[in-house]
Amino acid sequence: MGSEGLRKPHTKFGRVLKVALKGVVVLAVLWVPLCALLAGNLTNTFSEKASFQGGQLAAQLFWIYSYGLAAAPLLILVCHWIAGFFHSKKA
Repeated sequence: MGSEGLRKPHTKFGRVLKVALKGVVVLAVLWVPLCALLAGNLTNTFSEKASFQGGQLAAQLFWIYSYGLAAAPLLILVCHWIAGFFHSKKA
């Protein structure tokens, strides 16, 4: 039930979690360039502009992306634990 189940999954659901975790890592690597595009600068500052880049909608997307990126690995881990619990009950 450790990380071995995510590195070498034996179930279809385990493979889905492994792919999801790799996707989260890719999104984490792309965090700086995507957020720089949203803000229009590298300091991630937003204002009350009417335009999208650096505006309020971009700021909302920035926070959703940032919080989602932090929550996704935790959600994957919890799903892995729950799946492992049910898998161990069958054995």
